[in-house]
Amino acid sequence: MRRWQHHSLERRVRPARLGSERTGSTATVREENGGQVQDSLDNLPYWSRDADDLMAAQGSAHDGLASAEAARRLLQHGPNAVEDRDEQTALRLLLRQFESPLVLILVFGAGVSLWLRQWVDAGIILAIVLGSALLGFAQEYRASVAIAALRRRLALTVQAWRDGAQVTIPAADVVPGDVVQLAAGSLVPADGVILEGVDFLVTEASLTGESFPVEKRPGVLPADTPLAARSNMVFLGTSVRSGTARMLVIQTGRGTEFGAIAARLKAREPETEFARGVRQFGYLLVRIMIVMVVFVLMVNQALGRPLIESLLYAVALAVGISPELLPAIVSVTLSRGARTLASRGVIVRRLEAIENLGSMDVLCTDKTGTLTEGVITLVAAVDAAGADSATVQRLAWLNAANETGIANPLDAAIVAAGERAGLQTGDAIKIDEIPYDFHRKRLTIVVAEHDAPGRHRLITKGAYAQVLDVCSSLAVDGSERALDDMQRERLDAYFRRCGEDGYRVLAVATRVLEARPTYSHADECDLCLTGFLLFSDPPKPDAARTIRNLARLGCRTKIISGDNRYVTAHLADSIGLDPQAMLTGPQIAQLTDESLWHLAERTDLFVEVDPQQKERIVHALQRTGHAVGYLGDGINDAAALHAADVGISVEGAVDVARDSADVVLLKSDLGVLRTGVEEGRRTFANTLKYISITTSANFGNMVSMALATPLLPFLPLAAKQILLNNFLSDLPSIAISTDRVDREHITRVQRWNVAEVRRFMLVFGLISSAFDLLTFFVLLKVFDVGEGLFQTSWFVVSVLTELAVVLVLRTRHVAWRSAPSRLLLGATIAVTLTALILPYIPGVAAAFSFTPPGAALLVTLLVIVLGYVVSTEVGKLLFFRRHALPQRRRHAAAPDA
Repeated sequence: MRRWQHHSLERRVRPARLGSERTGSTATVREENGGQVQDSLDNLPYWSRDADDLMAAQGSAHDGLASAEAARRLLQHGPNAVEDRDEQTALRLLLRQFESPLVLILVFGAGVSLWLRQWVDAGIILAIVLGSALLGFAQEYRASVAIAALRRRLALTVQAWRDGAQVTIPAADVVPGDVVQLAAGSLVPADGVILEGVDFLVTEASLTGESFPVEKRPGVLPADTPLAARSNMVFLGTSVRSGTARMLVIQTGRGTEFGAIAARLKAREPETEFARGVRQFGYLLVRIMIVMVVFVLMVNQALGRPLIESLLYAVALAVGISPELLPAIVSVTLSRGARTLASRGVIVRRLEAIENLGSMDVLCTDKTGTLTEGVITLVAAVDAAGADSATVQRLAWLNAANETGIANPLDAAIVAAGERAGLQTGDAIKIDEIPYDFHRKRLTIVVAEHDAPGRHRLITKGAYAQVLDVCSSLAVDGSERALDDMQRERLDAYFRRCGEDGYRVLAVATRVLEARPTYSHADECDLCLTGFLLFSDPPKPDAARTIRNLARLGCRTKIISGDNRYVTAHLADSIGLDPQAMLTGPQIAQLTDESLWHLAERTDLFVEVDPQQKERIVHALQRTGHAVGYLGDGINDAAALHAADVGISVEGAVDVARDSADVVLLKSDLGVLRTGVEEGRRTFANTLKYISITTSANFGNMVSMALATPLLPFLPLAAKQILLNNFLSDLPSIAISTDRVDREHITRVQRWNVAEVRRFMLVFGLISSAFDLLTFFVLLKVFDVGEGLFQTSWFVVSVLTELAVVLVLRTRHVAWRSAPSRLLLGATIAVTLTALILPYIPGVAAAFSFTPPGAALLVTLLVIVLGYVVSTEVGKLLFFRRHALPQRRRHAAAPDA
C-alpha cells in the first residue's frame, strides 16, 4: 500500500493570521485572487511550496481552523461556489421580465406614443407591459423560492477539521485554510494541496480530460508544472476514486481552476430535449411574425394610413401571436411539478429534468436497494468445501472491521454478523490496508498476531473471480492443497449453484509474510483460499409489479450490475425480466459500437460490467433513439449518470453520484420513480397544452386581422385593444399547471414535435379565422356598425373565443366529459365576465375606445361564440382521430394502483 505523509506533519504548526509578518526564511505572505497564497520574496505558486509553509501562511494547522476564524474567513471570501445559482434576487427576476425582444418592442412603441403626445395610448401600453411583467415575476419568484428550498435539501457536505475535531459542514462553507478529509466517493470541494494520502486516486476528467484516475500524494513540484501533472494537488469539481487523504484548502469558489473555466463549461452544457423543442417553436413564431408584420405594414402604407399608427398596429400584431407568458407558465408548471414530486419523495435538482423524466422510455438500474430490499445479511461463512467455518467468518470480520475506504453494505453486514457472534479483534493489530478499487475488485487488510512474531497476515476479501486469480492454494481440513484445474472446476460449480439460489458470494483468502511497514498490490499473490461468504438480499415484494407498471408507461427496465451473472439472473427471473436476455462485461468488451447498438435494445441484463462499460451501454441505447434514465448511487455510476438523459440517484449516494444526478430519490424505490415519470408527463402535457392552444387562438386572430386590414376602411382592432386582448386571454393560463391531464398523456412517452404544434396551430387557428370572418360579415352587413362598435364587438368575440377554446382543446376527449381543474375553470369564468363588462364601464371604454354593444348585437355575438365552440369540438375529435398521438408501444391497461 502507498501511504504518503509530509515528513513534518506530526508536529503542530503554530497558527498565524493571514497577511502577518513571520521571521526567518519565510517572508511576508499576502492573499491574492480569492485566497491564493503567494510568497512575496520568491513568488512561488503554492504547488511549489512546502506544506508547512503553506499551513503557516494560511494560519492553519494539521487539525484545522477554529470555528470563529472559519466564520471570519467565510465573510471575507464569500461562499465556496462557482456561481450563485441557488438564489435569484427579486430584482434580478423582475429585470429578466423585460429582456424579451417583444417586450422591448412594446416599450419602444410606448416611447413613440409619448413622443407624439398620445398619453393615453402610451399609458395603456406601459400598463399592460408592466402588468404582464409583474404577473410573470410573481409566478417565477414563487417558483424560484420553492426550487431554492429543494436544492438546499441536497446541498453537499464535507468532512472538515474544526477546533481539532472532524465535523460535517456544508461544502459552501469551506474556506481557505480549512483541512478537509477525503475518501472514496467524495467530491473535492476546493483547490488545495495534499497533506497525506493512502492509495489516493482522483478522477480529473472534468478538468483535464484524462479518463483514468491519477494518483495524488504530498510533495513539492517545480513552478512550471502543468495543471495535469500537479500530483500534489486536488481541484474543485474532481472526485475521489479510491483511498483516503487529508487536504489543505488554498482556493475556493471562483478562485479555483474550475471557477476560471466555469463560463466555458456552462456554455457547453448540453441542450435538453425540452429546451430544444421550445427553441424550434420560437423559430416558427419568428418566421410567422416577420411575414405578418411586413404584410400589414405594406398594406397599411399602400392604403395611406399614418405610419406611426400602422407601426404600433404591426408591433401589437406581432406580440399578439406570441405567448409572452410562456416563461412564467413554464416556470410555474415545472416548479409545481417539482413541489409535487418533492412531497412524494423525489427531489429535482434541475427543473428541465422533469420534462426528460417524462420522456424516458428506458430505465437502467442496479439491483441492490432498488429491485431488492437493500438490507444485505450475511447468511453463511463457509470453507472451501462448503462447510460452516468460524475461521472464515473471523477473517472476514477482521477485514471488514478494519477497512477505512469505501463504506458498503457488504462490510456492514459482515461487521453486524460478527458483533452478533461476539467476535473481537483480540490481539490482531492492523498494520496496513490495500484499498478496494474497481479494477482489482478486492480489499486487503494486513494484521499482526501475537502468536506469529515477526510475521504479518494478509486477509483479502473480494469478488470470486478476482480473488481466485491471485490464489495458488486452498485450505481444506486444516491443510493447504494446490489450486489445480479440478479444484477450480469444483469451486466454479459451487459458485454457480450459490448464484442460482440467489446468494451473492465473496471469496476470502490469506497469506503470511515476513513483517514489514507497508504493503502493495504486488503482495496480493500466492494467496490461500480459505472460504466464501454468502449474502442474501431478497427482491422487494412489489418489485415485479413496479416493473410491470413502468412497462405500461412505455418505460422498459434494464439491470446494469457489476455483480455476477448467476445471482442477477436469479433476481431477474423472480421479478419478471428475461434472464436469458443477458450480456456480460467480457462479451461487451469484444463488441464493436455498432454491434452493441443492435444488442443493447434487446438485452435486459448487463452483468459483470465495469464503470466505463456502463457509460457505453447508455450511449448505445441513446444511439438507437431511446431517452435513457440511469439510477445509480456509487462511485462507478458517475459517468453513466452524467451520460444519461436523466441521471437519478438516491439521498444516501456518494457525493460524486448525487452531484451527477438530475433527480434524487429520498428513498431507493422504483415505485416512487414511477410517480416521477407520471408527474413529468403531466407537466410536459400541461406546458404543451398552453403553447398549442394559445398559439392557435392567437394565430387565428392575427390572420383575421391581417386579412381584414386591406378590406376595411379602418383597423379591425387598435393596438391597445390587441394588447389588452392578449393580456386577458393569457390570465387563466397561469392556472393551467393545475389542470387534469388525459390518461393517454400519462401512459405513453411524449416528445416535442414542432410539426404537430404547427399543424395544430394551422387547423384550429383557421377555424377561429373562419368565425372571425363570419363575425365581420355580420357586423358590417347585418348590423352595419361603425369603427368603434366594430372594434368593440370583435374584441369581445376574440377574447371569448380564446377563453372558450382553452376549455375545449385542453382534452382530446369530449370536452364536457373531462372536467378542468377548479382554478382553471374559475379563472376562465372570471375573465369572461370581465371581458363582457369592460365595454360598459365608462372610464375603461373611453381609455380603450370601446363602444358598448346593444342587447341584440351582444346576443348575436354570443351565438357566434357558441357556434365556434361546437365547430371546434367537432374539429378536435376529427383532428385527433386522424392525427393520433404517436406511440412506440401500445399499452391499453393503466398501471396498478
